Amino acid sequence: MKQIAARVGKLPGLNIDSFTQATQNNACVPRSNPPTSNNLEGLLWPDTYNISAEEDEILVLSTLSQQFEKRAVTLGLANANVRGFGAYDIIKVASLVEAEAKDRRRSTRSSRR
Repeated sequence: MKQIAARVGKLPGLNIDSFTQATQNNACVPRSNPPTSNNLEGLLWPDTYNISAEEDEILVLSTLSQQFEKRAVTLGLANANVRGFGAYDIIKVASLVEAEAKDRRRSTRSSRR
């Protein structure tokens, strides 16, 4: 989320703090996000987007969220159920695995030096 916010904040007329606030105040709530959560971490699709000068932080956030939802449906994630765990739980585990893999790669590189 920090990486995406930083990139959005570099766009002309857009602000990193406004984007970050929009991710936390339910300005855009994807279907994959449970009602008890206001955290969009892992629910925005990282990609290259054409953002027009007329778009504000909430429209950018909405675009990222909608793209995630489209991809989730295509991948079958929207109706996923693995041992009683739904889409949001699967996304959280995938994010943890990704973060752990990055940490291990850094650790392996450091130990080789």
